[in-house]
Amino acid sequence: IIFCITITSGLSGTYNSALAAKGKYESEHKGSRVFIIDSLSTGPEIELIAEKAQELIGTGASPDEIYNRLIEYKNFAKNGRINPVVATGIDFLGIKIVGKASEEGTLLPMDKCRGEKKALNKLVNHLKKCGYKNGKIIIAHNNNETGAEELSKLIEDEFGLFNGKINKTRALCSYYAEPGSILIGFEA
Repeated sequence: IIFCITITSGLSGTYNSALAAKGKYESEHKGSRVFIIDSLSTGPEIELIAEKAQELIGTGASPDEIYNRLIEYKNFAKNGRINPVVATGIDFLGIKIVGKASEEGTLLPMDKCRGEKKALNKLVNHLKKCGYKNGKIIIAHNNNETGAEELSKLIEDEFGLFNGKINKTRALCSYYAEPGSILIGFEA
């Protein structure tokens, strides 16, 4: 049994490639099952889904049940329960864009502001609007550890604690995330 969680099909061909690989693998390995999940997001939300998969596998649930529960968990994003929010920069102008993943898995701009401090405060405001209340949160950054740490402090100041971790973006997420950007995924 294989569970594969891909970066959003709205930005990458990874999901379609995974579907092709699934068909080939299952035809060459009779009785095997591969479950593909299009995250419709990037880094932090993918990590939350992967952590949920690990948790569900540990319960001894059937593969079909695990897959269905992962799809339900992923779909909470549409209800604001898990919500990737991103701050990206247009550095030469000092303008930061704050956005979130759309239902199609593309970047949906929400705010523009001058300077990182204002962008980080906008992120905290969007967390409040999305109903965040100290659930798990993951901050990923593309060469902006200082900004990520500042955001974690703002979250702690606003919500009383920072229930999460900070990671550096890796692999394909680094390709799609602008240098200096910050991405977050969270559970309300």
